Amino acid sequence: ALHGFPYSELELQEWSGLIGSDIPFFFSHGTAIATGRGEKIQELPTPPFSEPLSIFKPSFGLSTPTVFKALRLDLCSRLSPEELLASHYEGTPIFLNDLEPPALSLLPALTAYKQQLMQRGYANSVMTGSGTAFFAYDQKGGRHMISRSPYQWWTLKK
Repeated sequence: ALHGFPYSELELQEWSGLIGSDIPFFFSHGTAIATGRGEKIQELPTPPFSEPLSIFKPSFGLSTPTVFKALRLDLCSRLSPEELLASHYEGTPIFLNDLEPPALSLLPALTAYKQQLMQRGYANSVMTGSGTAFFAYDQKGGRHMISRSPYQWWTLKK
């Protein structure tokens, strides 16, 4: 923004993929599906939810390779990405992350962390990626701390 947007969003997405697989998503408008290693971004319309999305990140983390090594493919969901997306746009979202069970088994503190979220009213919290952050829709409203609009960086709410 300081330099007048000399590069397109597509160029920024392509270049940022060289830094890290999940970085191109942050050059999207916020609703997108990532494929490949996470570097291929397809923009999607915003799902029809009125509740704000909250993200919770504990101070501890996990090694991504360790979580993937603990993943049991025979226990993964059989739902296709298309079925999961359709559930969101139909207003009956299915939240799941096949990497959550191995992460929870590797780091029991994550289970306690998720239980605390559930006790605070975030019953639909799900771990993001290989962990250790969780996301949940704020069904009580008004408790989220940060927000982002398209073309803006994350800002702290007052």
